[in-house]
Amino acid sequence: METTEISLKLNFGRRQLIAALALLLMAWHPGFLGSETLTLTTYYPAPYGGYVSLLTTNQTLLARDGGNVGIRTTTGWAPRRPLDVNGEIVTTSRLTMAQDMTSNSLTWSTDNSGGRYRIFEQPNINVGGTEHLTILSGSGNVGINTSGPAEKLHVLGNARVDNGNLMLNNGSITINGNGWSSGFITGVCWRVSYDVNAGGVCPAGAYVMGYVGDGVARVWGFLPLNQTSNGNGRYVVMGEDWGGTMTCCRFN
Repeated sequence: METTEISLKLNFGRRQLIAALALLLMAWHPGFLGSETLTLTTYYPAPYGGYVSLLTTNQTLLARDGGNVGIRTTTGWAPRRPLDVNGEIVTTSRLTMAQDMTSNSLTWSTDNSGGRYRIFEQPNINVGGTEHLTILSGSGNVGINTSGPAEKLHVLGNARVDNGNLMLNNGSITINGNGWSSGFITGVCWRVSYDVNAGGVCPAGAYVMGYVGDGVARVWGFLPLNQTSNGNGRYVVMGEDWGGTMTCCRFN
């Protein structure tokens, strides 16, 4: 039996080949994939996993959409707040606490300014503020509303104690730098006027500490009477004293 071989040779130019491919793509109909949505999931950095060292060179966002960030937290221990640090935190500038996320938020800041610990208030993070508390290195002097405390406690302004005691151990209260003042501590000592007829009486619980005559009449002296049941002290004028003031103080 004889075998007949037929050879077909087709020659296509570049234009004809491009037209044939375009026709094939137009006629081809892919099968149904079962889904109209394709979701791709990736991780940064890729591949996903644990890293011994990680370096970022620009803005870095952590837990942007939720969750918390833990530093040196152990496996299985979920961070309790947006940032949970298990260990010491060091900052070489300042720690600022803003009231909210707005640009004009009131802030409280604390820092180490040349060895001086400060707590200060700022109207917002971009402007200067007012220093309220200062602790000096070395001496440990504490200043309230002063940046240069001269004593262990230096208050620039009024100091007040409510429902408590002010206790001094081996110390004293100095007024105007020399222990003397033109006034008295309110509620502790009083000046009470007296005259030759009526004498003078201290407030309840106070004792007579001394007297000052008016400098005109002769003062022969005062005679202290016994304390009354309510603790009042009384001095009676003896001699020709035209009057003056006596000092009464209350002690426990």
